Amino acid sequence: MCSSDLKENADIVVVSWHGGLTRYANAFSMGVSLEEAPFFVHQYQEDTGCAAIDAGADLVMGHHAHRLQGMQFHKGKLICHSLCNLAMSFGEGHNFGEESVILKAVIDARSKSIKRLSFVPIVLPGDTMEPRRVPAAQAQRHVELMTTLSRKYGTRFTLEGGEVAIDAP
Repeated sequence: MCSSDLKENADIVVVSWHGGLTRYANAFSMGVSLEEAPFFVHQYQEDTGCAAIDAGADLVMGHHAHRLQGMQFHKGKLICHSLCNLAMSFGEGHNFGEESVILKAVIDARSKSIKRLSFVPIVLPGDTMEPRRVPAAQAQRHVELMTTLSRKYGTRFTLEGGEVAIDAP
């Protein structure tokens, strides 16, 4: 089925893919130590996210880096480069980061379009990796982190109760 077929047969098209590189992969590919290896969005992630939107996707959700990565808008549609983890179990020594999110997209049934985007901040404590919702009083940390990670794209994040609204620049 090509992308035009999807839009003819679906109200909303969401693309989710396993992309981006972990800190371990970045260290290996750059020839640096794990401690020196950065977490960043690779150019191919930006290119493929935009290509998915150009082909008809309404929302792109990436994952694999095992860390949160920036969110950008392309043609008014959201690309999440890495939503981190929701449920993972690794042995000792795997530090993939505790901050994660659960993405929410509110769909308007009448216009068949995404009307609101937000996320619920969660943490995955390293000792249990059990997802826990972040209390509203502590959610500002997620706002600041996502603002930093998305600075290049100008995406805005606003704390609204226990959720964080995501808005285009």
